[in-house]
Amino acid sequence: MITRIFDTLDKILRGIVVGLVLFMLAALALQVAMRYVANSPLAWSEELALLAFSWVVLLSTALGIRNATHARLAVWDNLLPRAIVRLLNGLIALAIAGFGLYLTIGGLDYAQMSLGMTSAAIAYPMVWLNVSAPVCGVLLILFALEQVYMQIGGRATHE
Repeated sequence: MITRIFDTLDKILRGIVVGLVLFMLAALALQVAMRYVANSPLAWSEELALLAFSWVVLLSTALGIRNATHARLAVWDNLLPRAIVRLLNGLIALAIAGFGLYLTIGGLDYAQMSLGMTSAAIAYPMVWLNVSAPVCGVLLILFALEQVYMQIGGRATHE
């Protein structure tokens, strides 16, 4: 049941990331075309590309935790008993959840400070950019706790 919910969230996040990457690439391609072909650069494309890029990086970070595609050393995996490896992986996942909590709290403070601020070129609310950090933090907590749950239950992780 829990895995199914997280699988659905994973698919939704992947769709959002792909959509944002396509949007970012389209905005940057249009910027290049307007700058070099029409000799009339756009004022808004770089701001929107930065907004999309920030969300892509942070959402992809959370997906990397869920799918264990983040950088890690697996030296001990073959040397230690499986129960110890599961314990260590669980502790690492708890540390990641702790970082997610820190990112959530700090990100909420930062997003709150940016309320009322707007971007320079197109005046979108800066909170749209800054709320990406606490969203990533919450996702890190959820996905890391899922990893802990899987380690406790002896289930295979999403490696």
